[in-house]
Amino acid sequence: MATHAATRNISGLARAMAQHGLMSEYEAEALQTQAQSAGITFVEQLLSGKRITAQQLAVFASRTFGIPLLDLASFDTGQIQREWVDLKIAQARRVLPLYKRRNKLFVAISDPANLQALEEVRFKTSLVPEPVVVEDDKLAQAIQRVVESTGATLRDMANLEDMEVGL
Repeated sequence: MATHAATRNISGLARAMAQHGLMSEYEAEALQTQAQSAGITFVEQLLSGKRITAQQLAVFASRTFGIPLLDLASFDTGQIQREWVDLKIAQARRVLPLYKRRNKLFVAISDPANLQALEEVRFKTSLVPEPVVVEDDKLAQAIQRVVESTGATLRDMANLEDMEVGL
């Protein structure tokens, strides 16, 4: 009965890892609780313990949830259409829109069970998010590059406004 009770307290990726024997339900629940207390994602908490690498976790998540795996290091973040990126959502939820095709928005995510992030993207863009699993460390780096490039763009625009044009 205690096992069943613990199962109800874990969700998504934590539950899948417990079901596949990668950790006990107790460990999964403890990691999930620690992540919530620290204000970080389950994936960040799991990887900080160095029990599993970001690559191993991405492969597991891709296979378990049946979602394509992408090596984000080979993706040119300069090609990301900034109009589909909400920086607050990207940073808070660890999700990054990569590419739009018709009414679908392909979204890099390290935890495909993070339905809240996908729903926020759907709400913000009015597009259907299609998750693509990526390694969490590479996702964090890509989000940081997008944030920095957006900041540079805003600074450039501010500098243009300050310029005097002599006609």
